[in-house]
Parts: sequence; structure tokens; C-alpha cells
Amino acid sequence: MVRMSASLKSPRTAIAAAAIAIGTIGVSPSTSSAADQATNDRIIEAAGKTNDKSFCGTKPITLGIHDGFGINGWSKSSMAAVRSEAAKCPNVNQIVRIGQGDLQKSIADVNGMVAQGINALVIIPDFGKSQLPSLRNATQAGVKVIAWAADPGGTAGKDYFAYVDQDVMATGRTNGTWMVKAIHEKGNIVYLGGPPGNPGPIHVPLGA
Repeated sequence: MVRMSASLKSPRTAIAAAAIAIGTIGVSPSTSSAADQATNDRIIEAAGKTNDKSFCGTKPITLGIHDGFGINGWSKSSMAAVRSEAAKCPNVNQIVRIGQGDLQKSIADVNGMVAQGINALVIIPDFGKSQLPSLRNATQAGVKVIAWAADPGGTAGKDYFAYVDQDVMATGRTNGTWMVKAIHEKGNIVYLGGPPGNPGPIHVPLGA
């Protein structure tokens, strides 16, 4: 996991809030055993949770958090994970904006947060390259921009600090293996993706 540093000059400033939302945990398929089910329940309950505050530092930081859609279950849960992780740090002030599936609003949101003086920005740029100019402008203004879950194009380290995402092939294999065991190798599956046109590889076909 990449950590957020207290120093705004450090390239790690904005990453910790994103890292908790991106991390995944493997969950064994449920079985008829009550003990196995209880174990699965405990794993799910503890998934992604940590009491670690070592990344917080002490220097006041204003963190911008943005999701281009913010209207589906995945967006809401990932936003909650980012916000709860950042909330552990008393020195971190959050400014949160939701794009609501509107490109122009998302661009305006980023520009507005920069004008409000954010030091770092954790963003899911759901509109991909269309949002790149606003991320580049934020970077040029001194904001540490971490894009994740939807690739904005451009060049990491130049147009924004970094792009962080999951290993889609590993996720696909894990999902497929779990599903085959869960249905006892028999049955039909319909796998539904996320918002149309979303460039992020969040929703992975079971055959990947």
C-alpha cells in the first residue's frame, strides 16, 4: 500500500486515501458448513479495515475527493472507504464532490476544489481523457493528483502524480474460480457491468 505523507512535497501525499479503496481481499466460497460460513462472514466484516494512522502525519492537509458518477453501489462504497480512511487523520480536511455522471460538472468540481486550496486530490475520472486537462491544470497548480479506477490517459508523473488500479486479470481469475465453486460447476451466469462507457476496468468478465 502506498501511504500519504504529512509533507506536501512528498509524492506520497495523496495516495493513502486511494489505496484503502483499491485493496481487495480474497473470500472463500460459502459452503454448507456453519463454521465455514461464520469464517466467511468474519473475513467480509474485516475486509479493508485497518486502525493504522501512521500515514497521517501532523501537517494540515486539505484533501479533495471526487467521483465522476457517485450514484451506483460500487461508487458509494468506495467513496465511503476513502472518506473513512481520511477521517482517521485529525489533520486532514476533506472537500468532497460528486460528478453525478456529468462531464462538465466533474471538470467544474475539480477546478472549484483547486480554487478552494486543496493540497491533494483523489479522483475517479470516469470520463477518461476528457478530464485530463482539468487534472493537468490541478497538477500545475501544485496539487498532488491521484487518479484511480478509471484511466485518464496522459502521462503519470507529468499530467498527474499517479494512476492506481486493480490487477484485472487476477480479479477475473479470482471471481471465476469463486463462482465455479459457488455453483458447484453447474448453472448459467449473467454478469452485468457498470455505467455504460466507463473506461475503468472495475467490472471484469468471469472468463478473464
